Amino acid sequence: PPRDTLPIAVSPALPAQGHLPRNQEVSMATNDKPSFYRKVSEQFPEVIDSVERLGTTLRTAGPLDPKTSQLIQLAAAAAMQSEGSVCSHTRRALQAGASPAEIRHTLLLLMATMGFPRAMAALSWAEEELARKPTDR
Repeated sequence: PPRDTLPIAVSPALPAQGHLPRNQEVSMATNDKPSFYRKVSEQFPEVIDSVERLGTTLRTAGPLDPKTSQLIQLAAAAAMQSEGSVCSHTRRALQAGASPAEIRHTLLLLMATMGFPRAMAALSWAEEELARKPTDR
């Protein structure tokens, strides 16, 4: 398809992390990513590759473990009110070893800084992911 068929303002998901040492990561399989992300990846492979490499570099540049990194990114996604990013980072936090209780607590902590309605919206998005079967994530 022509390159001008999709908008460029995209917030693509970053690669997933599992139960790994701090400096190692595993990317999500292509078919595990949302269909829109796959379309953008096909149209702009260099851009998506660069964004994924940047995410990996940032997450492995310091002392934070993968689970903590994903919970921080989840909180940032919630603060931005990005439903897709909240869902994505909920999945990645689970893959990195976070429990559903840790995910919920991460989002509840935001209530004092971003307000009840926004925190509840983010929590509802995360709950949708938590309710999915692991094979559906």
